[in-house]
Amino acid sequence: MDGIKRRRNFFRKEFLYSKWFLIAVSAATVLLFAISAVPFIVRTVTRQEFILTFPNRDGSEFYREVRLAPRFDSPRDRVEELVNQLIQGSVLLDPYPIFPYTTRVNQVAVTEDGILIDLSSEAAETKLSIESAMELVKKNISDNFSGYDSVTVTVNGNDPVVVNKLLEEKDSEH
Repeated sequence: MDGIKRRRNFFRKEFLYSKWFLIAVSAATVLLFAISAVPFIVRTVTRQEFILTFPNRDGSEFYREVRLAPRFDSPRDRVEELVNQLIQGSVLLDPYPIFPYTTRVNQVAVTEDGILIDLSSEAAETKLSIESAMELVKKNISDNFSGYDSVTVTVNGNDPVVVNKLLEEKDSEH
């Protein structure tokens, strides 16, 4: 009996230290690493990362949030996706949304040195001052996209300050 145990232990040790066993273990390790890396590679190919800035409710500071969004090829589509992410607001409840959730992106135009963003009229109904809201959009664009000299934000093709004043006048008449 004792000889059989020694023989089994010898073959077990010999097998564990054989080059075929070490090759099989190495191959399995490499295969498992490759399989676990696939989700990270797919995420970087199909997603883009935005760093979004939202105002805090007390108005004293800003809240920054990292968000993954679908990756688009054209600069116009990437800018439009960023603006849509801003309209959705923060995942936390504390920061103010920059615009009401009903705001829509009418148009985005990207040239070599400038970006034009046209929003629907709901954008003028922001809880922030219209100037602050437009500055936040411009800040988010410049934080996430480089190489553009100008960012213009309009509401229904007009200056958002003018649209906001017209809405205020209309509300005061009622």
